[in-house]
Amino acid sequence: FMLLMSVVYSSLFANTHFLTISDMHYGRHSVSTQGENSGEQLWSTSLKKFKQLALTSDFIILLGDIPEHAVLTVNQKNAYEAKVFHDLLEANESKKPLFYVTGNNDSLLGNYLAFSSKALSPLNNAPEWEGGACAHCQGLMIDDSMMREKGYYSSFVMQDNKDVVLIALNANQFAKLPWWVKHYKNQDSDAMQQLDWLEKQLQQIQTKQLLIAMHEEPGLDYKNKSVWHAKYLSRFIQLLNKAQQSNQEVSLIAAHSHYDEIRKITLANGLPLFSYSVPSISRKHYNNSAMKVFSLTNDY
Repeated sequence: FMLLMSVVYSSLFANTHFLTISDMHYGRHSVSTQGENSGEQLWSTSLKKFKQLALTSDFIILLGDIPEHAVLTVNQKNAYEAKVFHDLLEANESKKPLFYVTGNNDSLLGNYLAFSSKALSPLNNAPEWEGGACAHCQGLMIDDSMMREKGYYSSFVMQDNKDVVLIALNANQFAKLPWWVKHYKNQDSDAMQQLDWLEKQLQQIQTKQLLIAMHEEPGLDYKNKSVWHAKYLSRFIQLLNKAQQSNQEVSLIAAHSHYDEIRKITLANGLPLFSYSVPSISRKHYNNSAMKVFSLTNDY
């Protein structure tokens, strides 16, 4: 009886599953222990689990921060990003749609910097991903006009299904950086351009489950420090108020902190909207390595 009820419950309330993975911080010579990046041993183990979870997922989101921290040369960063992109594509044996969201360590210019320069970006390290920032996503893309230059786009996530939409943002443009970090040139103009683009997307998109994915989380980090500049966060929340009015459900998917977190945003109408943080593979923040599977109910 319990087995039967489990099957019935699963068929009624767990219709869609998607897998998320983030903050690999892979380095060929890294040591896979507490307070370290991901070396060969941890990455190999992670790929085995990724392969298993991908089989039962409908789509996959990679939330960035691919290379190890403090990579000194672009050549190392290129090699590490190329390996991770390739390995994830190979491990995705069932060829589920696989989407990339840029992280603060991924730019070839340096941490928290522009997505592309002279037509070179992290996407150059994923030549097998035929869709640029996505693989196995033919016919799904809604707007990829800013994908290659700025690193953000919108897309459906499953074939013949318009009930779930993904908006992938480049939150590096919103990040509030410490004074000693090299600052993003033209950050303000790029950030406002992205928020204008997001507003246009939200005017056109109406769906049952709108997923807005980004690397750096909105709000405060685990040290009680603001992650985004206040003016970008304020406008973003204004747009979320509008998004909730035209979509059945809006969910934020973030990463960056390396921890398993949930944030609640209370909107103008008093209703909550949640931001779910995906934990990391790297144990740089003394966390346990993890990836996360989300299950959506029958009505998304």
